[in-house]
Amino acid sequence: MPKYKVGQTVWFPDTCLAVRRAVVTGVQAGLYTLRYRAANGYDRGAIRLREGRIYATKEEAEAALRPFRLPEREPPEKREGRVVFDASGWHYTYG
Repeated sequence: MPKYKVGQTVWFPDTCLAVRRAVVTGVQAGLYTLRYRAANGYDRGAIRLREGRIYATKEEAEAALRPFRLPEREPPEKREGRVVFDASGWHYTYG
């Protein structure tokens, strides 16, 4: 018995940064076919995912992403030298 029914709205992690809303359009052999839209409202495409990667609410989907996100970094306190930010994060340069 499938957990989600055809026509039901679900959420899934699109990348490690965002979740997407989709509609279940089919279920076959434990795979769900989902149809989702782009931010501008046009039809973006479809994807097939297993039940474990689909969530009923946006909050559940975002909670599943938390272990994979980098922690928020605060800028360091002002010290002697110049504070520089690059791909590796905040650091000080001297001289």
